[in-house]
Amino acid sequence: MLMQFGEFVFKENPIKINIKYARNLNLISIPGVGEIVQNKGRLARIVNGEGLLCGQSALKDFEKLTALFEASDDAKLLVLPSGEIFPGYFSKLLFMGEGSAERVRYSFEFVENCLQEGSAK
Repeated sequence: MLMQFGEFVFKENPIKINIKYARNLNLISIPGVGEIVQNKGRLARIVNGEGLLCGQSALKDFEKLTALFEASDDAKLLVLPSGEIFPGYFSKLLFMGEGSAERVRYSFEFVENCLQEGSAK
């Protein structure tokens, strides 16, 4: 399964994908008792990673990715190679280069939109 954001399907899956799952926990100190944990719920998933574009179209492919980032003000459906699907924002894109126009390394970040319908909790 290829990674997809909205209508944009990545030509190849990124080399590295990290999905951060976290909870909003608050430690409350009670004198003479100790600490208790207050669970305020799950935080938005954060997906980041790195990809590599190769070949004569590497720079042009990165330009397409940049155009997607620039045009993505709203949350869109994010489809991950793991099969997870949820609405998210394209929050970061970094051109890392490789010293050649035929090898473009990049990193990215998506943040889940927990308030949008269809977002799994």
